[in-house]
Amino acid sequence: MESLTDNAEVVNYSGGNAKGLTASAELIDMAGTVAWSKSATVDSSEDSVLTPIHLEFPATLTPVHFIRLKLVRGDSVISENFYLRGTEETISAPSALYLRLT
Repeated sequence: MESLTDNAEVVNYSGGNAKGLTASAELIDMAGTVAWSKSATVDSSEDSVLTPIHLEFPATLTPVHFIRLKLVRGDSVISENFYLRGTEETISAPSALYLRLT
């Protein structure tokens, strides 16, 4: 995922040439609902970077949401990445953390 351009990338540094892969992207809101999805068939050459999918963020998407990227060959998952996305205002560390030891 290239955060500056909102493109999903297929990066192949040493996987050999791979044809007929499917790249997919999903945007998932905080209720767990898929708000947007897209897939593309790609042929990935060794030592290459492809940008087959541009993520489009619907206006109805919750301010904090998830991005799931997946690359498959047939029924086999080659890569799967899951990201949390939001602004600095919507995602922040708690100001204090309390642990109760028993």
